[in-house]
Amino acid sequence: MSPLQASLVRGSWDNVVLLLGAFVVLLLGAEVFTNGVEWFGHRFGVSESATGSVLAAVGTALPETTIPVVAILQGVHSGDANAASEVGVGAILGAPFMLATVATFLVGASVLYFGGRRTHGTEFHFDAESTRRDLAFFLVGYSVAFAAALVHSRTVAYAVGALLVCLYLLYVYRSLAGGELVEGGGLDDLHLGALVERGERLLPIPSEPG
Repeated sequence: MSPLQASLVRGSWDNVVLLLGAFVVLLLGAEVFTNGVEWFGHRFGVSESATGSVLAAVGTALPETTIPVVAILQGVHSGDANAASEVGVGAILGAPFMLATVATFLVGASVLYFGGRRTHGTEFHFDAESTRRDLAFFLVGYSVAFAAALVHSRTVAYAVGALLVCLYLLYVYRSLAGGELVEGGGLDDLHLGALVERGERLLPIPSEPG
């Protein structure tokens, strides 16, 4: 094996290890973030549906939101605005579609797989009203955004952008106004609180003299 081939193989394994490490960090971060959002909704009396569809969605959508922004900025600096707009539009339209389809599949697969393993029954309870509301807003907003991507008009783009912002504000209001409140009895212990307590035990902070 030539030195160049050995370098390529070593670089490939480094990328695999980096990918696996990033995946583990992603899973751990998702667990801590979800646990924190659940407790945040519980402390402020936010419904379960609003906690998942508004609070958690804002945090999980932030990385996806940065992709179009970075693509647009790179297009401005490089002068290739067409490629930047294609990347931005692809990220905006592709991410929610993938999440909607994959998430629906995961929920159905989880019900089938874990249904016989649950100790308190095999029925899956969910808020049908909030589910219908979420799907209705998603279908309307996604259809409008998809149609706007096919029309090359700056006026239409601005109008659709304003419409989507108003639609999202209405969705947030409807989500926060309805739904059942979070019950703290079904929540896991706060992970960050446990980490802080463990850190205080390992590194005791000396008390100030009175």
